[in-house]
Amino acid sequence: MTDITDKDEAPIWHETEILEWFQVERFFEEYGSVMLDRREIRWYQESWGALKRANLASHTEFDDDELAETVIKLRAVCLLAMYLGIYQAAGQYSEWGGDFCSHEFFESYLESLNVDIGDIWFVGVRKGMLETSYDSYEEDEEADDEQLNDIAMQLVREDNGAIFSAIRDHYGGNTELFVSLWNSRFTLDEIEPKLEIVNYLRPGDDGKLEVWAYVENGMKDWSWI
Repeated sequence: MTDITDKDEAPIWHETEILEWFQVERFFEEYGSVMLDRREIRWYQESWGALKRANLASHTEFDDDELAETVIKLRAVCLLAMYLGIYQAAGQYSEWGGDFCSHEFFESYLESLNVDIGDIWFVGVRKGMLETSYDSYEEDEEADDEQLNDIAMQLVREDNGAIFSAIRDHYGGNTELFVSLWNSRFTLDEIEPKLEIVNYLRPGDDGKLEVWAYVENGMKDWSWI
């Protein structure tokens, strides 16, 4: 959270600031394929805590720069995409495959998190993804909405590896991460023991093997469409 504003009443982002769970919870509820009993929220919340402990939800990218908040919010989008990828991985072998097979239009994610598309432009310039200058933003005809959308997607994918490492370490390894993902779709009284899950990995058997392979590959084989 920010605690002071500049002369234009814009929030100032500090090095010690953290994007807390309550600030992103609604986003995950809205787009995270969450059932009415909110069982999936357990996984999102715990995994966001793992990002906090790995300093991926705090101001680490740009010293004393408000762009850090945008970068962190894009990490929330990445965590969402990584989770929803289990449905794409399970595909036709699981009822999950029919529950959520594609992502919402990307701009709706940014809108839900209150990310200004102009901030995406500035981060792209800072990271060398756009060959232009800060002063030319209002007049730059090359940085159109489609290009900025592509830059935002690049920025999301850029942190996939770091996020995967953070949540894998939190859960205790690939196997434990896989089990957490599999059980996230069940109520607490329905979750399956680890050995029961991992000992029955067979091709075409309710999608377990496909989701396991997805985790083993770094939870990076997701797509927007």
